[in-house]
Amino acid sequence: MAIAFDQEITGTAGTQGNSPLSSPSFTPAAAGEVALVCALDQTQNGTATMTITGTGGSFTNINFDYSGSASTSQAYCLALSGAAQTVTAADSGAYVLLVGILYSGVGSLTTSHVVRTAPGTGTGAITGNSVVVPTGSVLIAICIDTGDNSTIVNANGTLRGGGNGSAFYVTTEFDGTGVAVTPEFTDATNGATDLYIVVQFLLSPPAGSSAPLYYRSKQLIYLEE
Repeated sequence: MAIAFDQEITGTAGTQGNSPLSSPSFTPAAAGEVALVCALDQTQNGTATMTITGTGGSFTNINFDYSGSASTSQAYCLALSGAAQTVTAADSGAYVLLVGILYSGVGSLTTSHVVRTAPGTGTGAITGNSVVVPTGSVLIAICIDTGDNSTIVNANGTLRGGGNGSAFYVTTEFDGTGVAVTPEFTDATNGATDLYIVVQFLLSPPAGSSAPLYYRSKQLIYLEE
């Protein structure tokens, strides 16, 4: 089964509010889907570590600070239940920006992130990390404006969330062809002043799920006269 997008779990404009902050209730298309989530402390109070949890499975959190005192969690759950559920981000005293998306057909994943400060207003000025995406794998990149401005658009990739120019984040997808991919985003309004986070998830299919190889043999028959 190929890796496939299912749904956003935090609405097309994301979810934001005071900590602890929960997503709207969502139901995966099937059990075993992967949740990819990012939450950040937009108030930059630095009083605690951002933690993402879920009612439908166990989450792995990768934490980092994006400005020295603002906690962020890039998190994932590799096997959600098929029931209605929510995800929650918590950081004491924080105003939280929360983004999440679901995919099916994933066997494993790796993560990365990068912080871009005032990258400029040119097309594709906000860049993620360059990653080789093997055939059959999928790269997901989520760009978040930590200033909560709704002016980001994607410069490449397939739009999968956020909505260009209508949310504080944009999510893009890149199907693997065996070459390096660098996600690119544009903020023509605030790119010269704002600070951006790009979190990435490289999704790989389950081991042994590649298309099988077939070999054709030829039998040579010799006739004696």
